[in-house]
Amino acid sequence: MPRTEPQRQRTLNLIVLIIGLLSLIGGTFLSPPDPDLLVPMVFLIVILAALEFLPLRLFDNQFSMIPLILFSAASIYGSGVALWACIIGISIAVVLQLIFAQRITTSSPNNQKNLRAGIFDFGINSFVLVASLSLFGMAQGVLSLDFVLNENWLLILGAGIFYGGLHGVTYSILSYISSKGSVNQNRWDLLALLSLEILPVFFVFISLLFYSLIGDRALIIVGVATFALALLVFYLGAPRKNLERRIQELSALGEISKVLSSDIDLERLLNSIQVQVTKLLNVDNFYVALVDPIDQQIWYPIAVKHGMRQVWQRRPLMDRLTDRVIIDGEPILIPSDGRHELSKIGLPVGEDAPFAWIGVPLITSKQIIGCLALFSLSPGAGFSDEDLNLLNILSGQTSVAIEIALHNALLSSDITIGRDRLTTILNSVNEGLVLIDSAGQITMVNEAVTTLSGIPQSEFLGQTVPELPDALLNVIGYSRNDSNTFIQNQFSLENLVDEKLTYKFKDRIPELFVERSSIKVYEEDGKISGTIILLRDVTDEYLLKQTQDLISETLVHDLRSPLSSTISALDVIGDAHISGDPAGILEPSIQIAKRSSRRMLAMVESILEINRMESGKLELSLTGADLPALVNETIPELQITATDYHVTVTLEAEPGIPQIVLDKNKIQRVINNLIDNALKFSPDGGQVLVKVVPSNEENIEIHVLDRGPGIPDEYTQSIFDRFFQIPGHSSRKRGTGLGLTYCKLITEAHHGKIWVKNRRGGGSDFGISLPISGP
Repeated sequence: MPRTEPQRQRTLNLIVLIIGLLSLIGGTFLSPPDPDLLVPMVFLIVILAALEFLPLRLFDNQFSMIPLILFSAASIYGSGVALWACIIGISIAVVLQLIFAQRITTSSPNNQKNLRAGIFDFGINSFVLVASLSLFGMAQGVLSLDFVLNENWLLILGAGIFYGGLHGVTYSILSYISSKGSVNQNRWDLLALLSLEILPVFFVFISLLFYSLIGDRALIIVGVATFALALLVFYLGAPRKNLERRIQELSALGEISKVLSSDIDLERLLNSIQVQVTKLLNVDNFYVALVDPIDQQIWYPIAVKHGMRQVWQRRPLMDRLTDRVIIDGEPILIPSDGRHELSKIGLPVGEDAPFAWIGVPLITSKQIIGCLALFSLSPGAGFSDEDLNLLNILSGQTSVAIEIALHNALLSSDITIGRDRLTTILNSVNEGLVLIDSAGQITMVNEAVTTLSGIPQSEFLGQTVPELPDALLNVIGYSRNDSNTFIQNQFSLENLVDEKLTYKFKDRIPELFVERSSIKVYEEDGKISGTIILLRDVTDEYLLKQTQDLISETLVHDLRSPLSSTISALDVIGDAHISGDPAGILEPSIQIAKRSSRRMLAMVESILEINRMESGKLELSLTGADLPALVNETIPELQITATDYHVTVTLEAEPGIPQIVLDKNKIQRVINNLIDNALKFSPDGGQVLVKVVPSNEENIEIHVLDRGPGIPDEYTQSIFDRFFQIPGHSSRKRGTGLGLTYCKLITEAHHGKIWVKNRRGGGSDFGISLPISGP
């Protein structure tokens, strides 16, 4: 939940906007826009607006890819065209964001953020552009100055380096000021910023080279390349942001767990919780309300308002938001416009009524003990479902911690004292807990361990760690050697909290990854009396990291090849242009650069088309078609590839197959993808067989059969996921991991089904079933 912008932030926005407008005036004066450049300017506006929708987050601020193409466009057409395209494109993007936000809610907390980001992008880019071009005498565009690229490359290089450096410094300073000096700096953000600020130099050389060859179409190539790069970074950034948020959540839970590991009191515990909530959700209004079951009164052990501790008096239960959460045991979320929502549900609205409110019950031992709540007193702020989910996660461990603090009974001098008393509490914890006494004997195991392992608690109790069977040792992540070492190190004061270890459960389908940490337990005299082993299911985080790495590897690999081809072709074009092209290689090199650019564009379009299908925005152009004839039209397109691979492609179709209603172009692409996939994995001299058969009176099936390595049973479903590659499978050429995803989505859009099974004797059988009557 972002806080509302204070007066200081609004002042900064105004200053940046004024600087941007003054730069616009100066840039227009130095190089007035030429009406003949309307078409390039319109294209530039569209690209800049699109880039504003794909920001990267660096130093807790939005960073767009606008500088990459803006500097190139200004170097060609002059500062006036570039600056007016910049303000118009960014304005269009901001207006569209505000319109879409208003359709969702009447008071979106993102409105101020989007407007501020637009102002910053315009102000920073305008100022840096005018300063750089003016200093190097390039404000009117290099092509208007009888410019020769190979004689002035040092000037362009200097201008590009100065532009990138000034932009990076300006962005960093404004990020630092807008965050009040608390900007979250890390190595990744710094490396990303340095890399992105170097790219304008690279892009301007490409632009000038292409412009000298193909004119205004150079802007299209550079614009598409910039958009492709922005899209790639945007999609790679989403998993990273989710992972970072998850890491923050886990870190907060870890901090609270550390408090649990010592003799705690309620005040220390609640202070720790308040610090973690403030850090995670960026709020300064927070309280915990506990209910006294004897006299049915609510009291507030901690309350923070505007960042200051408050003293709120005990009160009886009544009809308020806090009381409803406690009585009903259900969370309540008022994302925005809270005063209106309060009046709708019949609750009193006073001077301090919140504009946004979120509260979750504190439940432990199947009993509601209170409510943890956040609220906003500013009209521009709000909460989201994501905030509610995080608070729910936090409340689970918080509930147990508060009850333990209230009863002062986590562990005493003897780890077995109070075991029965704490069993119910420990069983309510989602993490697995294993308590081991000073003799190495397991004295308590909660139900979460059984949930993780499927092994009853009784199997663990009473056994020492070295005596555990291998199956039980695997549950707590120890080998046979580790179990013997564990007893020796249990009383070591060197490692009071063991480093976390992530391991995989053996022979477990689906895969399960567990994180283990252990904490020493002390007696009153300071001696170590035992150990708590904490087991947590981290399968989601582990698979998320794997998915992120796979997406990064796949996209970088698939974009690197066409980019390398483009750069190589440009080098050849440059040499040929200088030498007068005696060998006649200029035109083939241009074609290579075009093909490589189209390849990158095709990949981006595939990602966009799959996103449209997944969001339900796909439109089908339905018509009657002869399915065997459609396959016959597709096979010749792949005949050259089949010949190169020494593989034959044949069609078998039963006679009398009726016409079917479908989107001819899209189904033809599905068939093309399946045959191409079969060709990649078929051995030399192999055969790919395409069969068209009626499934029943209502459906027709298409089967693409090959004699490749087949599909392992555990991957027959995930093979249709985007970017998925089967580990250890090699083919004649590497795919993007999008082809089968496209086939699945198009088939399902036709109300059909797609599957894969292994053939007897080796190979795969990819089948799709389509309804004759169409979707």
